[in-house]
Amino acid sequence: VSFKDVAVNAWYYEGVRRAVAAGYIAGYSDNTFRADTPITRQEAAVMLARAYRIYCDEIHDDMEPLAYADKNDIADWAKDGVALCGQLGLLVGANGTFSPTDTATRAMGAVILQRLDEADLRPQPVENGSNI
Repeated sequence: VSFKDVAVNAWYYEGVRRAVAAGYIAGYSDNTFRADTPITRQEAAVMLARAYRIYCDEIHDDMEPLAYADKNDIADWAKDGVALCGQLGLLVGANGTFSPTDTATRAMGAVILQRLDEADLRPQPVENGSNI
């Protein structure tokens, strides 16, 4: 990990190292990680979308356009992740909005994990015509 604000002896170093290596997260343009900064809902959506694509090896070029009333408030770099999470039902808005710059809470994290478990998004075997 080459973030200038992440020390090798930090309690979260290994988690950050693995998440960066896997491609789930990236730092900020100033080469910082900002470990104590709460993440926004759009940042959470991007991380979830990256993880989904890595584990499920799927692209999802068939995503529906964003329909949130505040879709213009979603950063360009986050729109694809927000759309995928919405389509998968992992991170959705309320009352027709997404609230992209609101911070994600631990409770939201727990609900997202529950939705991941219930959705069983693991890749399914492909039918190949055999009886096996």
